[in-house]
Amino acid sequence: MIVIQPENPYSREEILSCLAILQKEVEHFFHKVPPNVFFSHSLGGWSVGENFSHLTFTTNMLALGLKIPKIIFRLLYGKPVSENSFLELKSSFFEKLKTPQDAGIFAPAIENSPRDPSHKLIILIREWNNACINLVSSLEMITETELSVYRIQHPLMGRVSFREVCYLHILHILHHTSKIETKLKNASRSIESI
Repeated sequence: MIVIQPENPYSREEILSCLAILQKEVEHFFHKVPPNVFFSHSLGGWSVGENFSHLTFTTNMLALGLKIPKIIFRLLYGKPVSENSFLELKSSFFEKLKTPQDAGIFAPAIENSPRDPSHKLIILIREWNNACINLVSSLEMITETELSVYRIQHPLMGRVSFREVCYLHILHILHHTSKIETKLKNASRSIESI
């Protein structure tokens, strides 16, 4: 199980620290999955590789979104009235995820297993690391105060502050890695019982 430090981030530095830990932990986590399982749909739902691609895509989308001129966000979404803590958002986010959601444009392209799974995995890891670098670069251009005074539209949670969208991104990564971990454990139990 991937864990973050601090467990209840607030400041820009704490958010950046969590993202740095997640970058390395997620790379390590996905790198441990055997290539023949990584692209298989035998676990049900999205393959491990499709989940990884989805996390990379959403990380890049957030990085890109945070580079939009802040005046656009103010005009479109107004100023936040209040802000939830990480733990408050964690509770409401995971509650919302109990109801199946359509990922829409954020859904990965369904892929068949590549000819060279090991090479494809290396490419996906490189793309993940580049996406994380892009997100850190975007966040470094935002001040501590700006994290709380601008809002952005989140596809599941609606209008949230920049700080809250960072929390949600951290939680989103933890959600997908946890789902994959559960699927892999269930699959290994099934194989052992045969």
